[in-house]
Amino acid sequence: MQDFAVLEFIPENKNKYGGINFNVSSYLPCAPQSAQKMQARLPHGKNDDMTHYPNLAALALLFIKLTSPAFAAGNPNNGAIIYQKKCAACHSIDYNGVGPAHVGLFNRKAGSQADYSYSPAVSASPILWNEKTLDKWLTNPEKLIPGQKMGFLVPSPKERADLIAYLKIAAVQK
Repeated sequence: MQDFAVLEFIPENKNKYGGINFNVSSYLPCAPQSAQKMQARLPHGKNDDMTHYPNLAALALLFIKLTSPAFAAGNPNNGAIIYQKKCAACHSIDYNGVGPAHVGLFNRKAGSQADYSYSPAVSASPILWNEKTLDKWLTNPEKLIPGQKMGFLVPSPKERADLIAYLKIAAVQK
């Protein structure tokens, strides 16, 4: 049998360690002995007060952040807007411009789009474009491929995730 424990976020309270308070409820699956140990470790008379467990609160926040839809994957609708605002001046999905076309981008070798003149650095790169390499590229193109000619980066992790989600849909080979 599986017991459940939930850490309920209480934003208005901060504990004496500067951490955030959580309450134990009953929804997150865990082994029965884990739930019992969690309750047993709580100070007497404070069965639902997690103020003495700042590391547990930090882990709970990390869990919430990593499983939240806003952080788990990019939003392609937002990515389309970002693409138009930040990328479309140089790039197109279907046509080469100042930058190469993005059609067929995923699993394509860097520097291999037909009829586009890449820098020698990008042409010689062994990189295959995927979510991970695109994220690194958009974070800092010069760091990923020194000598490349794209003078633009996307510092926001959320915007990068949104752009990549959009490109995964829009850049499909037609």
